[in-house]
Amino acid sequence: MIDHFGWYLTYIQNFYFGLVLDNWGEFNHSWSLAVEQQFYVLFGVLLLVIPTKFYKITFLFVTLASASVYIVLYYYVGGLPAYVLPFSGFVFILSGGSLWLLKAPRLYPYRETAAWLLAVFLVAVACMPGRSAGIWSDYLPVPEPLMTFSLAFLFALFL
Repeated sequence: MIDHFGWYLTYIQNFYFGLVLDNWGEFNHSWSLAVEQQFYVLFGVLLLVIPTKFYKITFLFVTLASASVYIVLYYYVGGLPAYVLPFSGFVFILSGGSLWLLKAPRLYPYRETAAWLLAVFLVAVACMPGRSAGIWSDYLPVPEPLMTFSLAFLFALFL
């Protein structure tokens, strides 16, 4: 690990796993911490340099751009890089704020339903056997990006 300590020190180990190794490395669970830090640094700087009146459109644009880049990475680069690079994580982080910006508080009465759907969804996914390339599971032939966005939406609605 000492030879790639710099990746961890600078919180870019997700790039190391996805682009250099194209495999999981030591402390592979730390990739999500890197994505979180990258979001806070990049989005924080973005909010400092743009006028306040453009926050809403910027937030929605970054959400859609992150989702688009994730889809492109998923279909053209594949598996691990699409998963560990910041864009799929950004979609999860931004989805709750996007619902708020889109005046989703009217959806609040459905939080309990969202919580139950989320619980059922997570248990079902955990019980499903392996998946083939490009689909969530052999028993649920839905494209993986669609399932990722559905999960992000349920988490956002729940929170």
